[in-house]
Amino acid sequence: MNLFIDTANTDLIIAITTDEEVLYLSDEANDTNLSIKLVPAIKKALDSVKIKVNDIKTIFIVDGPGSFTGTRMGVTVAKTYAWALKKKIIPISELEVMASTPFEGDYLLALIDARHNAVYGALYDALHQVVINGCYTPLDALIKVLPTNHGVVIVSRDKFDLPYPIIEPKKDIIAIIKRHMNDEGI
Repeated sequence: MNLFIDTANTDLIIAITTDEEVLYLSDEANDTNLSIKLVPAIKKALDSVKIKVNDIKTIFIVDGPGSFTGTRMGVTVAKTYAWALKKKIIPISELEVMASTPFEGDYLLALIDARHNAVYGALYDALHQVVINGCYTPLDALIKVLPTNHGVVIVSRDKFDLPYPIIEPKKDIIAIIKRHMNDEGI
């Protein structure tokens, strides 16, 4: 069993999975009550699939970019569970999680507004392989290095005035877990 935690953005996502299937998924607004909601949300997930915390084999944690406070809380809770249970913890980028979204096109540009005309962004090809690694950059600079004459689609929760279609993230947690299940972790 795997525990997946994402507190880095506007959603609090908790999932319990096998390597092949999501057994439990909670996706709710990540608000100012995260500090009192996170651990009970994990307990609810475990109880829902009738497993004990010791049954967790690997903890996948989204470690940003995104909300500093949300990321810090999620990482702290994940590291605490991993340390106490002597389990492997695997960090995952929020940009990669967003880029697991199914899309039609040649490239998927995962973007998070970092304010002041800057973004956190990463470019993936149609097979969800990295073309441009995640980075913090001025939006204009990132747009200049995008492939031209190709179907670029943006995945984001934020609004951008760009000549590309923008789709909402629809995260494929199993695809992420399969991609990282053999990572060494920390």
